[in-house]
Amino acid sequence: MYLFSGASNASLVVANGPAAGTKTVGIASGFGKDVFDTAGTLVLAADSAGDQADACEPLENDVANKIVLIHRGTCSFAQKAANAQAAGALGAIIANV
Repeated sequence: MYLFSGASNASLVVANGPAAGTKTVGIASGFGKDVFDTAGTLVLAADSAGDQADACEPLENDVANKIVLIHRGTCSFAQKAANAQAAGALGAIIANV
């Protein structure tokens, strides 16, 4: 996980599968490295309350060494990142769904 570094323009490169290609995602959050090369299995976050994929509570599914897809939800992005990190995630993608 990474510390706050300010907002930046962002894109996501999907290497394989039907969604392969570069996706423009607009302005990145105010934390995280601007450029990185990370590969891993993508899993949906699962916690115990409300929107169970928002990572506002500690994650209950196995996310160790995986990239976690997290719903935007209502808690802070820092809380979501902290919960993913505490569960051993390799990284996190927070999506507005």
